[in-house]
Amino acid sequence: MSDLDAAFAAMAESLILHGPDGRIVEANPAALGLLGLRREELVGAASIDPQARAVHPGGAPLALDEHPAMICLRTGEAVNGRIMGIETPHAGLRWIRINSRPMPGGAVSTFADVSDHERLIGELRASRDELQAILDSVPARISAWNADSTNRFVNRTAALHFGVIAADTGGRHARDIVGPAREESARLYVHAALAGRRSVRDSVEWPAGTMRYSQVSYMPTYRDGVVVGYHVLGADITVLRNSYERIRDLAQRLETIREDERRSVARMLHEVIAQDLAAAKMSLDRLRAGTAGAQEIAAVYTNLNQALSECIERLRRDANDLRPAAVDHLDLRDVLNVYVSQFALQSGLRVAFTERQRFPLLDLTTRLLFFRAAEEGLANVQHHAHATRVDIVLRVQAQRLRMDICDDGVGIPDGAVDKPGCFGLLGMRERFNARGGGMSVWPRLPTGTQLAVSLPKGRGALEKNLNRSRATPRN
Repeated sequence: MSDLDAAFAAMAESLILHGPDGRIVEANPAALGLLGLRREELVGAASIDPQARAVHPGGAPLALDEHPAMICLRTGEAVNGRIMGIETPHAGLRWIRINSRPMPGGAVSTFADVSDHERLIGELRASRDELQAILDSVPARISAWNADSTNRFVNRTAALHFGVIAADTGGRHARDIVGPAREESARLYVHAALAGRRSVRDSVEWPAGTMRYSQVSYMPTYRDGVVVGYHVLGADITVLRNSYERIRDLAQRLETIREDERRSVARMLHEVIAQDLAAAKMSLDRLRAGTAGAQEIAAVYTNLNQALSECIERLRRDANDLRPAAVDHLDLRDVLNVYVSQFALQSGLRVAFTERQRFPLLDLTTRLLFFRAAEEGLANVQHHAHATRVDIVLRVQAQRLRMDICDDGVGIPDGAVDKPGCFGLLGMRERFNARGGGMSVWPRLPTGTQLAVSLPKGRGALEKNLNRSRATPRN
């Protein structure tokens, strides 16, 4: 064996010699081992042979005239760094990086196994696609920028918000993506992020004439301990902001109601009770003078008795309006029966109450919650629905206790519950939500409105007393 043959055989890099027609005339042991073929199987074969199927990186078959050696022979120019797959019966699919160069009487191809590298690239590509899908599904605007404010990435939410195509944003400057106004308003926060500080700002925009609130965070991006760019996370907080405003309005409304109740109680005590008691005192003063006869004493007694009776009756009525005493002593069914009867007499509406399934005994807080919901629902029907009939239904579902209030009135517009000033229904929804329940309002067909409130079945129920209480006859 000559020194050249020995060097050829000892090469670690795979090498193949091609004749002028592209057929393989020689291959070193490294090439044979990589391809998993014997010398007699490879020598004399075309560059693309049935035993060694070639494919593009994407998996499509590689045609004969696309093989680097054939391109080299056809053009007379070297082909470097081409990635291709070679699939053989013994070695399976292997990925190689191949270089082909022309030489007198043919061409030479050298190649190296990059299967592990390509596998890692494939896994990295799959991970990147998975991360892209995750980021695109996040309901927040996520973007990444270089230190010069050129873009590296935007997710789908950000692209929709800025009105751009995500695939076209790479390398573009921020002002071309978010617009000059947004870029200018964010400049101070970008400078802070590039200085290594995280910052947050609130922004207000008016897309399609509707005010939207956002909270935008700017965070530095580090590489080897050096800031090389920044990330931006923008979240739409309109719903949260509106909820805070509704709660704040509700708190103010509750304070107003509290003051109105105090004023009403003070007026009742001052203008009615106090005056009746003052009149009674004047009558007693006349008796004290000792000048009254038996007939006058009888008249004073009658007036005192009537004034005190009226004071007692008014105090009881007003106290019951503030907090019905029946709620403290009766179960929900009996409380609603009493209240519905009184409401029907006062309002002139036909009100029907039904207990579809036996409601469990409830604790005082839960009874009061359902009662106030019925009170608010009936008040809304009386003032706004222009209805003639109302039905209140208690029902026990699989996992919930539910009360429905249905009327035959004019119906409720969409979004009416969320309108400013709708404090009664808003407060009711918040109270039920706070205990794991909920409130829903929707139109009925052909006309009217249905309001439903519910709580989890075990919430507030005194189950251990249910059977004993139901078995006890009522007097």
